[in-house]
Amino acid sequence: MKTAKLGALLSLAVISALTVHPPAFSNEPAGKWMQVNEQTLRFVGQINRKTAARFNKIITPEITTVIVQSGGGDVDNALQVGQEIHRRQLNIIVDGRCGSSCANYWFVAAAHKTVREGSWVGFHGNPSSSLPYYNRRKFNQAFLDSLTEFAQQERVFFQALGVDIALVERSSTITVAFDRPAYLPSPEQLACFGVSNLNMWYPSTAAEKAKLWGAGGNVVLTPEVAAKPELSATLCNQR
Repeated sequence: MKTAKLGALLSLAVISALTVHPPAFSNEPAGKWMQVNEQTLRFVGQINRKTAARFNKIITPEITTVIVQSGGGDVDNALQVGQEIHRRQLNIIVDGRCGSSCANYWFVAAAHKTVREGSWVGFHGNPSSSLPYYNRRKFNQAFLDSLTEFAQQERVFFQALGVDIALVERSSTITVAFDRPAYLPSPEQLACFGVSNLNMWYPSTAAEKAKLWGAGGNVVLTPEVAAKPELSATLCNQR
């Protein structure tokens, strides 16, 4: 898909705001790629319309790992980078947060996934889960067609990963129910949906949750979802 077809309209920040989700982490500065050493890249900031091109410019065959600290952003660019992360079998290290588009397309695509202590991976929906909203409100047809095309590419991407896209689709229901900006699935839930090779710190106490990087405790954890019978269908119980 050409980025110009969707532009900034397809950032999860916009989709979230329009579908009653809490806003994405859109107050971050524009993201930057940096080379840490011969084998490692670091990305810090918001994913935007230049992120994929800059990734393609800086990546080399020697790179094996990307360290990320991002609240998400432009989904088209995020998906492009996610496809390359998967194709190149890169590892990912979350050092802070990996939310929204970062979680949806980068974290799930990596060969091995590490989440450092105090860091987190958060989901709150995707374009596919927003399509019914836009269709009901009869948005511009060109926009709907572009969104539908992106949703199809997104499904192909998740199928190639062997990850159930319900992981991100159901997170929309969870964040709306709690009126919080992100759902942080437990390692067990991620594995159940097909996200493999996890080396993941996850908060186990209220004190640890309160210390999550930049979140102030204002996120949803799996035990909170499990405690609500009306949300039981959002959890994975298949594997």
